[in-house]
Amino acid sequence: MRIPRLPASCLTVLLPACMSVFLAGAAAAAPVAADPTAGDGKRTVAEIAGKPVTFAELLNEAHASLASQSNEYELRRRQLDIDYRRAQQATLEEQLDKFLDRRAVELEADARKTNALKLLGEVKTPPVTDEEVRALYEARKVPGAPAFEQVAAQLKEGLEQQKTEAALQRFYAGLRAKHKITASLDPLRSPVAADGPSRGPTDALVTIVEFADFQCPYCRRLEPELTDILKRYPTQVRLVYKHYPLDDIHPQALHAAQAAVCAGNQGKFWEIHDGIFADTTPLSLNSLRSIAQRAEMDTTKFEECVRSQDPNSVIGADIRAGNDLAVRSTPALFVNGRYIEGAVPEEKIVAVIEDELKRQPAPATASTR
Repeated sequence: MRIPRLPASCLTVLLPACMSVFLAGAAAAAPVAADPTAGDGKRTVAEIAGKPVTFAELLNEAHASLASQSNEYELRRRQLDIDYRRAQQATLEEQLDKFLDRRAVELEADARKTNALKLLGEVKTPPVTDEEVRALYEARKVPGAPAFEQVAAQLKEGLEQQKTEAALQRFYAGLRAKHKITASLDPLRSPVAADGPSRGPTDALVTIVEFADFQCPYCRRLEPELTDILKRYPTQVRLVYKHYPLDDIHPQALHAAQAAVCAGNQGKFWEIHDGIFADTTPLSLNSLRSIAQRAEMDTTKFEECVRSQDPNSVIGADIRAGNDLAVRSTPALFVNGRYIEGAVPEEKIVAVIEDELKRQPAPATASTR
């Protein structure tokens, strides 16, 4: 679920291509206006009953609002810088992969005395079955979703593309291994504090920090994948949850986060977490109460905590951490500090985990524990 953001088509669609142009030509294309807050504080900006009101007095009156604007500007500037660095890294990784895959195919074609096109034509893609299409629909179905018949063709096409891509990736990986081609480009990492409710050993080699929203359907979709990953790597992966409720578009998200914090006070965070994502009924205060009762919590303490403002300090700290990391949507994952946006296929997360395990000992900058 994407967070509403200021209109910025260049940033969201053409960031790698246009950002360098913007940075190179911004001064000439758009001169910066003078700072309206600068100047002589003694100058008169108004009069009251014949007495002057100075610019310094005006600045004092506007101090709180100006400080808020300054903080917002600095946050957006930092986020834009992070977005740009991520776009640069993605471009470098994509181009390196294309270059290495192309060289692997060329080497194999030379070895077989053939050409690259014929070699790629030998890659076989398994067919998509009706059962797979139906299973995908059921896994992604959310309240209000269109009927299966309306989207079956689109889902099948998407699965075919995924299988084709997967077959090509297996083919390229095999050729890279055969011709001893390896990549060693350093990943881009963000320093993420790995504190909060967690699953998995505290000394795990890989830490996944998840920023999520309990009312986000894409977070719900990702949960089974994260559960599978923890089962797949029981001693090597740790999962940390951070609250990032998008209450402007999900009216119950903040209530759910508050309930989860209160449950955590009783050592029942994951019971509430799992209960919310397993419950197929619309999220509401009554459903949260029912989940709390099933988790055998002290309901009196739970209700008192939810009605108080105490959980908001925890939630607010998580939101600020997400903002500082330029989290743009939920779910957002940081795998040893490496950013993954959205409900991506499980194998994409696994690929990053496997790469991290190969890079052990884990980098000291991966996360703060």
